[in-house]
Amino acid sequence: MSKTCYKKTVLNFNEACKYLDVSPSHLYKLTSTKHIPHFCPQGKKTLLQTGRVG
Repeated sequence: MSKTCYKKTVLNFNEACKYLDVSPSHLYKLTSTKHIPHFCPQGKKTLLQTGRVG
């Protein structure tokens, strides 16, 4: 997936895996160790901003 033509500014977990070209387990490790900024509204879905990752 090309990073330059990706239009969304907030990605869910699966979209972020594709955007960063990493496995879900690796992205989970990066978010759980706070190496990648993310947020979980109401403690549910993990969301990432495209301007802050990649």
